[in-house]
Amino acid sequence: MHQALLTDHDRLQNLHDLLTQDYERARVENADMKSKLKSQRPIAISHSRELDEMRTVLEHERSERDRQLRAYADLHNEQGALKRELDQIR
Repeated sequence: MHQALLTDHDRLQNLHDLLTQDYERARVENADMKSKLKSQRPIAISHSRELDEMRTVLEHERSERDRQLRAYADLHNEQGALKRELDQIR
């Protein structure tokens, strides 16, 4: 019985040691990941700024395209009106 308790104690001690090592490894990895995340945030901010600038340019290009389409539609209507007027004159 005493020998079985000693064996169980040794197994539990080994398990405790392994769990302690795993905990320490996880703690170090967590700290490393946090430091990497902090170091990457400024990059993310610059990407965010670049994305905002690209969205602004896209919006400007869309509004310019819409303006050109309206101008084309106006010219098309004017051309149709002039053609009808020309046909009436003939």
